Amino acid sequence: AEAAERGLITGDAQAYYEQGVAQAFAYWGLELPADYPTTGNATYGANGADPIEQIITQKWLAHCVNGYEGWVEYRRTGFPALKTISASLNNDLIPVRLPYPADEQALNRENYEAATAENGNSINAPVWWDQE
Repeated sequence: AEAAERGLITGDAQAYYEQGVAQAFAYWGLELPADYPTTGNATYGANGADPIEQIITQKWLAHCVNGYEGWVEYRRTGFPALKTISASLNNDLIPVRLPYPADEQALNRENYEAATAENGNSINAPVWWDQE
């Protein structure tokens, strides 16, 4: 759906979106409510909604058991719009990278120190390719 909406492939983005939502429900063995894709906020383009945001939000929901995939989608697109929580241990920031594992520091100290010299091992320090 995203590729069609962005004009990267031919096809009906709305049809792909609705098919993807239906397949996500089927994957989990759930019955898709008959009006789900055609009423409320899930309706493709409803109330002037950004179709890309809707597509990514549904994709994010489908990745609910694989947090890494949802995080990658959020990092890639900025969607869905997430709310911060007061119990955040990271000052309400969404991490922009994963920290190096302890094994890296223990088994590859020289390269670990070179890699972390500028920004430490902070989950809030963008990796070299992550530029606006």
